[in-house]
Amino acid sequence: MPHRLISLGAALLILGSCSDRPDLSAAISENARRAGYPQLVDLSGLLPLDQNDPDGIDLAAGLLARLAALRRRAARLQRPIVDTNSRRRMNAALGRHNG
Repeated sequence: MPHRLISLGAALLILGSCSDRPDLSAAISENARRAGYPQLVDLSGLLPLDQNDPDGIDLAAGLLARLAALRRRAARLQRPIVDTNSRRRMNAALGRHNG
């Protein structure tokens, strides 16, 4: 049975590849064909003058704030997941069940 499905799939692919490609040249209007390329605009006036301070944002302060937030998160991740009292109760329960 799988051989028949493979043969059928191959036959469909072969038949599909024999068809003509659609003509897409009619999709572009004559006005669009005759239109020239757009003019390039000089962007130097749009760029900030001081490359170290784009848009007036203090990058150092932002990085320091992000660093502090990451250090706080790392400190939270270093704490034990289970507190001491809960760990003691779980170990006692394991001792009772493992006998």
